[in-house]
Amino acid sequence: MQTEAMKYSIELFDGKNDFSLWQTTVKDVLTYQELDAALEETKLADMKGSDWSTIQKKTTSQIWLTLALEVKCNVISETTPIGMWKKLEKIYASKYLTNWICLKMGLYQLKMAKGTNIDKHLFGFNMMVTQVVNAGDILEKEEKALLLLTSLPKSYKSLV
Repeated sequence: MQTEAMKYSIELFDGKNDFSLWQTTVKDVLTYQELDAALEETKLADMKGSDWSTIQKKTTSQIWLTLALEVKCNVISETTPIGMWKKLEKIYASKYLTNWICLKMGLYQLKMAKGTNIDKHLFGFNMMVTQVVNAGDILEKEEKALLLLTSLPKSYKSLV
């Protein structure tokens, strides 16, 4: 049986792009590489210590390679993948009230600019919805539909 190597590209996380999307992508890659066990607090009971050490090193390296220099500085003292993961979450996946308010305001104030492609607007809208949901909010289908429709310009009035 012949297997193909899966090629993937992960945008470096620089602290400005969406942390939750970066995190999900990295988790998917780690799962594909069978390294996701390293994100557990303790090694699996049926795993040898040397295997655990190897998985820890490989996972730390994989995470490290997806971080921009300015973000690496924040986790340079962490020596385990779970330590890096938790520190990154603490810094960038903040679910504090101010973060939630800013995300929610951005979603409610979103307007499609004239001349913007509808696909590009939908992508931006979905990105904002994802960020709000990842910050702990629950958006019902009706609310998302209403927000999307109100974000469209007057030229889409017949669609609305």
